[in-house]
This record gives sequence, structure tokens and C-alpha cells, in this order.
Amino acid sequence: MQNGLSTELSYKFDIRTSPSLIQGQLRQPNEDDLKAFLLDFRPFVLQREPVYVGRVYDQLERRLTDTERRDALRISRQRWKHGQGQGGFQVFLNERQVTPELAIDLYVNGWYFHDDPDKRELLEKLTVGHGQILTRWVFLEALRAAITHVLIMAEVARISLTDGSLSS
Repeated sequence: MQNGLSTELSYKFDIRTSPSLIQGQLRQPNEDDLKAFLLDFRPFVLQREPVYVGRVYDQLERRLTDTERRDALRISRQRWKHGQGQGGFQVFLNERQVTPELAIDLYVNGWYFHDDPDKRELLEKLTVGHGQILTRWVFLEALRAAITHVLIMAEVARISLTDGSLSS
């Protein structure tokens, strides 16, 4: 992507002058760049794909013979699981928690690629008012986190293949 996957979420309100007026703003990547990126990256974040982050963690953990590296990878995997469940910031819209895993699923399968009508309908329900900004932010932050984990796994695999600590 030309300008990366940087995002910035901000909310402004002045309790003294306009207590009921809350303004939200989300700076996000260029939409065309994001779509192009998702074409290649989506297999890493979709559970049914062979290179899904969780599945690659499984493979690496089973095949790593270096115990210190395997232990470090387990910690990384725990962080991945925790982040997919709630991330660092919990968002609830209409009594529903918008987890990173849900946001990725809804945008990838209901908006960008597969056009699943049920997922698109749920996404539309969640993206009313401030929900649009918050759901989109959860999605983009989940992608950023996934990139980190993919890079960690790639580096562990590269080093382990080089030093022979990855069994077949």
C-alpha cells in the first residue's frame, strides 16, 4: 500500500457547550490500496484458508524442534487469540460485541469479496451512526495486528528452516 495501513480514530465533544454533540473521525488507508492489499492478505485472516494465521501457528508449533523458539511462538499465538477475541479496546454496538475476528469476517465476506447477504446485513446494522467509524476501526486495527503475526511466523519459519530446527 502506498501510505501503509495507518489509521487514526478520534472523538471530540465539549460537555460545556454541546454535551449531546459527539463528533467522530477516522483516518484510514486509501480504499483502492486496501482492496488490492486484501486480495493477497485475506487468506491469512479467513479461518477456512490453509494459511490462516491460527493454522500456521499450529503447523509451526508441531514442527519446531527448538524449544525456546516454540515457547516464544506460543506466547505470540496467545496474544493473537486474545486480540481476535477482544483486542485492546472493546466495542459494543446494539448489545453486540464487535470483535476483531467478527469485523474481519463481516468486511471480507460481506463487503469486499464474497458478498454474503447475511454478513452484509449484519454489517449494515452495526454501521449506523458512530458504529460505522467504530466497526471500520476495529477491522483496520485487526488487519494491522494480523500483519504483525504473519511477519513473526514468517521470520520464525525462515530462521528455523535455515538452522534446521523445523522438522518435516
